[in-house]
Amino acid sequence: MKNLDMIFLHPFQSGINLLRGKSQLVVVFTIAFFMTAVGNIALAQFFWSNDPNINKVICQDPGDQGNPKIVSDEFGGAFICWSDAVLQEGYLQHVSAVGSLLWPHNLPTVYTVDVVGDGQHGVYLLYVVNTNELRVRRADGNGTTRSDMLLTSHFNEPYFNTRTMINDGTGGVIVIWQERPSASNYDIYAQHIDDTGTKLWGESGVVVCPHDGSDKGYMDVASDGVGGAIITWMDKRNYNSICPGETPCFWDIFAQWINVDGNIHQGFSANGVNVTPWVGDQLAPKVVGKPGGSGAYIFWTD
Repeated sequence: MKNLDMIFLHPFQSGINLLRGKSQLVVVFTIAFFMTAVGNIALAQFFWSNDPNINKVICQDPGDQGNPKIVSDEFGGAFICWSDAVLQEGYLQHVSAVGSLLWPHNLPTVYTVDVVGDGQHGVYLLYVVNTNELRVRRADGNGTTRSDMLLTSHFNEPYFNTRTMINDGTGGVIVIWQERPSASNYDIYAQHIDDTGTKLWGESGVVVCPHDGSDKGYMDVASDGVGGAIITWMDKRNYNSICPGETPCFWDIFAQWINVDGNIHQGFSANGVNVTPWVGDQLAPKVVGKPGGSGAYIFWTD
């Protein structure tokens, strides 16, 4: 297999820094790091209380607020987005390093499904309109919208994690999603939007994996370091087929590499490559790109 290193990890739980309780969205703590000119850590300080009974309230509107996501603003603060169960909308707020809410009003974002920093003290928001329109919005540190564009009108989410995005390292963003252009057709698409808001991979994006009659889900994406993307997902195309050893297969992990020009990387097929052609289920993949376009590390649960 081309430039894909397989590493086995025991299941683990990552720490969380956002909680929802008593209809309030709260932040437990933030650590701000000050860097010296040569890039060494000089000081780490808790700006916000580390007492779990004294939390920073971000939103205390009536009803429940949930599904929070947080990303750094690169100034020691953060952008935080969440959904409101009563208003059926999403919201975004900018919090400073000292815990101040920088915007007088929470910025409405409809239903936000992902958020990443733009590397220039702003933020990208991936959100859904009318259940099937997937859009990406870019806002600066003041909450001003810099761009807002439609990715697809055929968005479909039969499983969790069928859309996500990453910063491309140069002010742009790479987005992947699953859509259903016909009744029985599930495809995976990708789009690269540059710093100017231009779609680099055509108006509708590029096909990562076309319809092959199989279910897909739990996708993840990493930059390849040179303008392209490496995508991984769970795939059910080998369900009930026979794996080596005469044992039925179920969910496998597949991967695809899209070059900076939107074409498939040499050595990868149009339907992706099977990273785990083994017995049983392989689930919940994650991918981390190697530097300089040299491939990726892919992790999963077996």
